[in-house]
Amino acid sequence: MEDIRGDKIERVLQLYAKLTDGYVIRKEEEALRFGVNKRSIQRDIDDIRNFLDADAERTGIVNSVINDFFPTIYRIDRIKGMKILNERFHIPYSSRFEEGEFRKRIQFMYGGRLQKVTFKYSGLDIDAVLDRLPTAKILAEEDGVYTVQAEVFGKGIEMWLRSQGENVKLINASERNN
Repeated sequence: MEDIRGDKIERVLQLYAKLTDGYVIRKEEEALRFGVNKRSIQRDIDDIRNFLDADAERTGIVNSVINDFFPTIYRIDRIKGMKILNERFHIPYSSRFEEGEFRKRIQFMYGGRLQKVTFKYSGLDIDAVLDRLPTAKILAEEDGVYTVQAEVFGKGIEMWLRSQGENVKLINASERNN
């Protein structure tokens, strides 16, 4: 990774250029690249947001920097109408949507933020859990009680865990911040 150290103006402009090219900004990576901390990168992104807001007032064209770590899900059976536009956009290959990784983490009908869930499972067959949650890892096993951790999108996991009754006890569910 290229190491760029310099003043704030150059850093903000490089972040802005990256955003306009469709790249995702990862604060940790950019902080390393520029030799600053993550809070500095967050302040830079806030400065870009403020600029875009002011520019929208001047031009009437609204642009924004979205802090969106989870994909938006559109159910095709719920779309009531659409308009085909003659617009094109470019998504760099490194920022492409990885359907396989997404499918591993969205096992339920509800979208939402990526979260890490840890729970104890005491049912008859741990393989049923591992099949249902492809990202699940067994952290421990004691007397037929498994401690399991998985990454999933959304809150649908909570309904599934409750549907398992006394076989499941939730230990922790926390949103992941990229």
